[in-house]
This record gives sequence, C-alpha cells and structure tokens, in this order.
Amino acid sequence: MKDSPAQSFYLYMTSTDRSKNHEGVLWAVSSITGQAEYVNSTNHILNSTATISGSSIPISGATTGIGVAILDGSGNQITSFGGGTQYTQGGATVANPTGTAEIWFDGSGNPKAVTPSQPLPSNLTDGTTVTSIVAGDTGFNGVVTNKGVKTLTFTTSSSGAQTILANTDVRGYAWIYVIYSSVGSGLANTGQFSTTSGGTYLNSATFANATNTSSPGQLGVASGQIYNSPVTGNYFQINVSALTSGTFSGTVILSTASIPFPTTFSSQSGTWTVGANSATGSAVPANAFYIGINDISTGNLVAARAAGSTINTASGILGAASMAVFDDVAPTSITENNFGAVRMSANRNLYGTIRDAAGNERGVNVNASNQMSVSVDNQTPGTGATNLGKAEDAAHTTGDTGVAVWAVRNDGNATSFTNTTGDYNPISTLSDGSVHVVQQAQTSTGSNVAGSATSVTLLSANNSRKGGSIYNDSSAILYVKFGTTASTTDFKVALAAGSYYEIPAGYVGRIDGIWASATGSARVAEET
Repeated sequence: MKDSPAQSFYLYMTSTDRSKNHEGVLWAVSSITGQAEYVNSTNHILNSTATISGSSIPISGATTGIGVAILDGSGNQITSFGGGTQYTQGGATVANPTGTAEIWFDGSGNPKAVTPSQPLPSNLTDGTTVTSIVAGDTGFNGVVTNKGVKTLTFTTSSSGAQTILANTDVRGYAWIYVIYSSVGSGLANTGQFSTTSGGTYLNSATFANATNTSSPGQLGVASGQIYNSPVTGNYFQINVSALTSGTFSGTVILSTASIPFPTTFSSQSGTWTVGANSATGSAVPANAFYIGINDISTGNLVAARAAGSTINTASGILGAASMAVFDDVAPTSITENNFGAVRMSANRNLYGTIRDAAGNERGVNVNASNQMSVSVDNQTPGTGATNLGKAEDAAHTTGDTGVAVWAVRNDGNATSFTNTTGDYNPISTLSDGSVHVVQQAQTSTGSNVAGSATSVTLLSANNSRKGGSIYNDSSAILYVKFGTTASTTDFKVALAAGSYYEIPAGYVGRIDGIWASATGSARVAEET
C-alpha cells in the first residue's frame, strides 16, 4: 500500500473483476458515504456489505483476505521468497551452497563482505594490551604472539624433596630459561616435562648453559647461570630431590622465540684499550685489540694484497704461508698432542713418507729414471669379466680379460730347466707349440682272448688306462676295432698272424676284435 497525495492509499489487485468504483487500484478517501466493499478470498470479487466512514477499508474474516502481487523494479511479479538454504552443524557439504551472505562494517561504517582477504575483525584484549595477556596467562594461550615472553618466579625454604612450579602449562612456547638467584645448600634437582597435566614427568637432558653449550644435559644447580632448553612437552616443573638448608629461588622465562638467548660470557678485569683504525705502515697502539697483518720486523700494520699480486721480497708483502723446517742432520721427534713443523729439503720440497696400518713410516725407493720399486704381496685378484683372476668352474664369456700362459720351446725335452724336485719349471712345447705330455704307468695287466669268428671284447673301457698292446698269437688275421662290434669290413687295424700292436696313448675306450677263423688267441696287456 502507498499513500496518495490526497491522503488515500491504493492496492494492487489480482482479480480481473472490479466494481465500478475501482480501476487499476482501490482508493479510499477520508470520508466515504455509501456501502463498504469487501474482497472475497475465494474469487477476489468486491462485495457491497455495509457503509464505512474513515480513512481505511475494513477487511476481516477468513473469506475477506486481499490477494496482493509483489512486483520487481521491471514490473515482473516475484513468485518465490526465502533467505536461501539453511544448514545444520555437522551436515553434509554441497558443491554450490546458497544462503545469505555475511557482511561486516569497517571503522567508517562501510559494509565489507567476509572473504579470506577481508576476514571478520577480532580484538584480543584484557582491558589493557596483548602483551599483558601473554604475561598474565595462567594457562594455554592459543594465540601466541611473536617474541612473546612469560616470566614466572619461585622461592622455597623448605628442606627435602619437593616440586617447584608443578604442572606449569608451557604449550605455545618454544624455549625455556631457568635462572637461580639462590640455591641454598645441598641442592639436587632436575627439570621435567610431561605431555599432560599431572601426568608422567620425565627428566630432560636438553639444558645448556655458558659452559655447556655443545653437550646439553640435566638442569644444573649453579647460581648465576642461565640454563636454557627447548620446550619438549606441554607441562614443566622443577623436581627437587634434595635441599639441605637455605633458600632456593629464581626465575623461569618462557619464550615463543625458537632461538635461545646467548649463553656465552666473558670477563675482563682492569681497563680495556681499543686502538684506533691505524693506517698501513703505522705502529699498532699499545695494549690494543686489532685485526690485520702485523709485520713482526717493524710492528706496523701491513696492507692486504689481492690474489695474483706480483711477489717482490723487497716490498715486504706478507701472507699466511705454510712453513717447514730444513732439518736433515738430526730430525727430532715431537711429543704426543703437540704442534710441530713439517720437514723440507734444501730446495724447499716437503718430505713425504708412507705410513702403514701399524703406524710405521716407510720410505720409497726411486731410481734415476724416476721408477719406483714396488713389491706387492697378499694380492687377491678379482674374478669379474674385466679382472685378471677367474673363479674355478666359472663359464667362459667372449671378451673376458685374463693373463696369457706362456711356454718354452724344448724340442725332444732336450733341456732340463730345474735342478731338483719341487722347483718351479716352465711348460715345455714342441716346435709347433704343442705341449710335451708324458704318461707314466705303474701297473700292467695281461689277459688272453680266444680266437673267435664273431666279434669279442679285447679290452673294456677304462679311464685309468695309460697305454696297452695286442699280440695276435693265431694263424688267422685278427681285425681290431676301437669301439663296439668288429667285423672283417669294420675295423681299425688288421693284425697278421704273429703281429704286435700298441694302443695309442690317450685312448681309454672299448676295443673289440674278430678273426678270419676261430683259432689261436690274442695276448692283451693294459698299463695303468
């Protein structure tokens, strides 16, 4: 509804049926004489029921509601309303959620959308400052500020075992410092950490101080020292196992910084004198601390020289040279763990020796041709394809590396290369390179085989055979075959009556024979 210039109002009607007093809108003036018109909720038709006076149209009853359409700025009817989808805690997520956007207002009253780059502003305060919040924190401060420090103090005069700063919450802090102002007498204590308040506390061996920075250990008992350690638990306490008398007091500092306070101290009695920045060539001030190169002959500062400068002994150029001693006559030994100068020759070459595993120093002999004499023992060659050695029973592969075995030509074994049994001897070969092989037999076994017109075995196969012979003691021809089943057409040699045959050295297989007629016998001998 909207006020008209004549203090009237109008209604947008959805019904197509209007009375004679209504056009596109319904007007009501301050005073109307006539029948009141009511809207029927069923068909939206105005009904005349009574006389009205006043500045409004009375509408009442379940059947007299007015149908109203809401239009947007373009005149289009708005048919759906709502604030977007509502979500409950723990509900399932959706890919593209809809809802009412949250905004906030900056200090100038300008609205801002809540985004990662424009988060809701929040203030952390106890009525004073953030620093006082950290300092007064009695529990876990989830928002730990950079370089935040919290200081705790303690004091006790009770003797015996006790716990100091029991269950101190150190969550959110990176480093802890313990400084004693008084340690009493007979103090023994450890610093302890635990993951839970009131839980199992374990002694920490991570505390360092000015004299123990490289090898941290247990929390000490020296007064005036700064003991520091990384925070290795959620809760901390000092466990006092003994305190004979006096007061044990001090300060514990918790820091969010991950780098410990310096714990290196120095002291100096009397007056310290710092020399001025003296120019090159001037004398160094007495009792002054300085950094630079000092000419020991004059006591003056010497300018630094750039790399590659020309050497001129007359110009006084100095440097950090490696020095050695020319000591050829009677070199002396040095005491264990002492510094000493190395030795050099007259032409400034450093001497060098080889030190064995037992600590013995050995010299090396070099001849005039710069050849060094080397004797190698206990050498175990490798057995790979490119090594000189090869493993027993290993398979050969083309391209394997090895050392050739050489032999000495000795025609007819005319030369004896050794003097006695047990001496090393080269391998002897014939002129064609074949190796001299001599087979020696210790035993000769004889047998007689009766003449037969069918094939019979003269000698069975024998790997131990070194040689043998066959004598045909028959008037018939004996046909001999190296192998199985001899015949008059399949044989190696034919022995006439009374003939003799030596079996070639190296043949250890079976030998068969057959006679032209079954008469006589074969006299067979086998050497092993």
